[in-house]
Parts: sequence; structure tokens; C-alpha cells
Amino acid sequence: MSFDDEIKKAESNIRRLAKKAGDRSAAALVDASHKARDRAVNRIADQVLLDKSYIRQRIEVLAAKKDELGWSAEVRAFRRGVLLTRFAHTAVFGPRKSGDGQKQVGISGQITPQKSYRSSFFYIALKSGAMGIAKRTERTGRDNYKVLYGPSVSQVYASVREDIAGEVQLDLQQALQSQLEQLYG
Repeated sequence: MSFDDEIKKAESNIRRLAKKAGDRSAAALVDASHKARDRAVNRIADQVLLDKSYIRQRIEVLAAKKDELGWSAEVRAFRRGVLLTRFAHTAVFGPRKSGDGQKQVGISGQITPQKSYRSSFFYIALKSGAMGIAKRTERTGRDNYKVLYGPSVSQVYASVREDIAGEVQLDLQQALQSQLEQLYG
């Protein structure tokens, strides 16, 4: 069963019980949505080497709202590129042609636990004030470079959503049961 089907099934169950429980279903949705975000943050952090705090800032929980179909809440990720400098990286140094000392010859880093890179990339200060990693597109010229990005949080979240769907449904059922027990105790 797909994530969307499970969500629709859970929403229909919530609508049926919402008539009895009033606004308790909204509290259960909020609770389950925050747990879903925490699960997504942990799964994303397992797949890409980003700080959990950075991931958590880019995944938001929209407040529960009521429409003609009942209560709904949403967990979504911002669509924005992630500079390679956000991932683990180090400068690689090599000898100068003159033999005096060393110079930076590239950058090595790791985006996922299984994938690393080492190439003749270089650091560049961007107009936004951030530091980026770039590579040359041609051998000569001042503006012949391309700034490199890793997978965005929203791209990884799209793959993680299906993985956590079953767990989120259980969280929602447990939160709703807890709210109903408080109500009918």
C-alpha cells in the first residue's frame, strides 16, 4: 500500500472518529505530524551526511486545519539546493611545481556514507556570503566555473516518505487512541 493510500485510510478513520472526539483528532494529528518529522529527520540523516539540526530546519509541520473533509496536517520539506560545503569535506594539498611548499590541488568529501569524491574542485565565495565548492567548465577564463550542489532535503525526503509511512500511521493511531482515552477515560 502506498503512502498516499495509507494517509487516505488514516484520514477516513479519523473522520469517522472525529464526530465523537471533536477537536481531539486535531491534537492527535499534530502529535503524529511532529513524530513523523522526527522520524524523517533521522532517516534523512542516515542517508546523507547533513547535521540533524540543518535537516530539521528545512522540514516543517503545518498546523492542523479543518476543511469540509475533516482535519488535516502536513509535513513538508523546503525545495532548495544544498551546497556541497554543507557536507563533510576537506581541502587536498599537493606540492607546488617550484618545489617550495604546498598548494591546494582539490577537495575531497563525502555526501552519503557510501559515496565520496576527490577532485580538482576549489572553494569560492558566493554573492550570498556563503562559501561554495565549484569546478571549472573550461580551462581558462574567470567566470568559467559551476557551483556544485548535493541532494536537497526535499529530494531525500521524497524517498524517505514511503519508508516511514507505516510507522507514521501507527503513530497517528496511537496518538488518536491516547486522545480518546483522555476524553472517554
